[in-house]
Amino acid sequence: MSTLTIRLPDDTAQRLKSLAQSRGLSMNKLVEQLSAHALAAWAPHLARSNTFTPPTLAA
Repeated sequence: MSTLTIRLPDDTAQRLKSLAQSRGLSMNKLVEQLSAHALAAWAPHLARSNTFTPPTLAA
């Protein structure tokens, strides 16, 4: 497992802390869940970009 340090505006960090507490989660678990959700939402876009083939240059 990796460790990630991020900088957030104080108000954003406080909102995340409040959300985590209201759900009975640690900040780590909340960010883990939010990250998984964001990645799942982007999966179709990422899959398309992985199959992108640039056009061939004319000789």
